[in-house]
Amino acid sequence: MHVVMFYASKGGVGKSTLAANVSYVLATQYHVLAVDFSGADRTLTAMLAPGCSAEGGIYEVVYQFPEARGGKMALSACQTDLPTLHVVPPGRLENAVLKLDYYVLAQRLDTVMGALVKKFPFVVVDYPGRQIHTDPLLQALMRHVDHLILVTQPIQSSLNELQAAYNFVLSRYKPPPVVSIITNMWMGEKTYEEGLRTPGGFYMRIPAIPEVYALGRIPKLQYRYCDKCKDFKKAVEDVAKEVVKAKMVRRHQVATFFP
Repeated sequence: MHVVMFYASKGGVGKSTLAANVSYVLATQYHVLAVDFSGADRTLTAMLAPGCSAEGGIYEVVYQFPEARGGKMALSACQTDLPTLHVVPPGRLENAVLKLDYYVLAQRLDTVMGALVKKFPFVVVDYPGRQIHTDPLLQALMRHVDHLILVTQPIQSSLNELQAAYNFVLSRYKPPPVVSIITNMWMGEKTYEEGLRTPGGFYMRIPAIPEVYALGRIPKLQYRYCDKCKDFKKAVEDVAKEVVKAKMVRRHQVATFFP
């Protein structure tokens, strides 16, 4: 069991696109559950399971916890084109969840994530671009993350924001997750992000490919539907291999968070 989170400090950097494609590649060899925390955006769900209902999503389960519903946790998991890949949609109660405090969320996520990791070798989480310093849900969820993949663009503002998130995670979680970084939409610029990875993590630049992001706006899964995206597909396969390697470095465990 291994929990991988794709995270960016802001939207529009191709994070959900990477999470969806890497989930698909992993599922060609392993059973994978992709969990879509992206809220109204739903990019991960739309790419992997276009017909997936919004009902019974992760936010609804966390907010309407089983204690209030007779002890039953009804979490939707939609089937994809691969029998080994399922997707949990975000649901409709994102704003309500964010009003709960850290300690309530931590208790509920312990139950939810504890159940999920028992059933799937890999759980891939796509989380929206929020600041971890002020997001109690992200703070609680990060305790369960074994491998944090930071996604950025090659601009200084993105690097500054990820540096802050990197420092927060390494100083507040014991033990911290393996941390990797992907510079996405790279166009040959000099970059300085490589130092944000930790032992067992990787650093990768993925070039800007117009066809990738044209399909992302539809959205359609590039790994399946883009004939001109060979370089992107190779990069996604390389990321999936690194995710498998990181599982050997970090056994699944729930970290302690120091507020």
